[in-house]
Amino acid sequence: MDTSKYSDKIIKYLTSEQGDPVQGIRELTPYVFRVLNWWGGQQAPSSSRLGFLESILPESSRRIKLFLQLRGQNHLRNQKDKRILMPGTLGVVLNGDSHEERWVPDDENRYLQIFIGLFPGRLSVNIAGLNPGPGPAGTPKIFAGVSLPFIEGNLLEQLLCYMHRQRPPAAHLMASLADILCRGVKLQSVSARSRLIRHAVSAVVENPCNPALSVQWLADQLGCHPDYLSRRFSLETGRPLMQYVRELRMEIAADLLAGKRLPVSEVATLCGYRDHSYFSSIFRQQYGRSPSTYLPPDRRDAPVTVPG
Repeated sequence: MDTSKYSDKIIKYLTSEQGDPVQGIRELTPYVFRVLNWWGGQQAPSSSRLGFLESILPESSRRIKLFLQLRGQNHLRNQKDKRILMPGTLGVVLNGDSHEERWVPDDENRYLQIFIGLFPGRLSVNIAGLNPGPGPAGTPKIFAGVSLPFIEGNLLEQLLCYMHRQRPPAAHLMASLADILCRGVKLQSVSARSRLIRHAVSAVVENPCNPALSVQWLADQLGCHPDYLSRRFSLETGRPLMQYVRELRMEIAADLLAGKRLPVSEVATLCGYRDHSYFSSIFRQQYGRSPSTYLPPDRRDAPVTVPG
């Protein structure tokens, strides 16, 4: 496979509808859906589009992580096996808590990947790469993140385990995998009767970490008065609009902090908070511990590795 040409094709899907790559990353949910659907529909051999990092753990102990490579190479390794992910390859780590990554940029010093972590009841999605802006060249950075309600966790796990046994997996299973990932996301994570509030929920889920996100911003997007939007949202969902925004942001923050790769200040910024003290305060309110000491109960004893 000519990885350079393949990578150039991928970049077409890393933009917003207006063709702006930066705006595409900010619109994280539709951005990821476009890339996954494109990946699932490619005609390249299935063996070149999917790679498993071997796991000998019982299925009940698996914590699945997916890495969709877009630019450069990701060298995955655990104690027994290794895998090099080329652009256009989806890497699957069935034991997601005990692997290492090494990011290798392409000839133009570019690196970009979509990370998807499968957790009970939700997907954690990050866009990660090498920092192209101010700062040391080649600095690993998460550009955007979102935590999405996910209702097809068991189906996705079963399909991945089946594909792991049947290799190389049939090409049509790639489309099924992409379809499960996209259709399993339940954007309407709160119930709402009116079309206005359903659209408001979708707008929040698709832009949860936009620093400009506010009742006024949403009202401008939806073409209504902010007081009316706030009142209808509370009436239909049983919670204030900005409380819902904070809950989503704290889920994303928890996922980012659990990786032990980012300082609290950067997590706060990624989640849309300019005031890091305020971020720490509301994080403690939701989780009962400070961001700097946070690790979910089911992962407190797990080994943590960072890209080398």
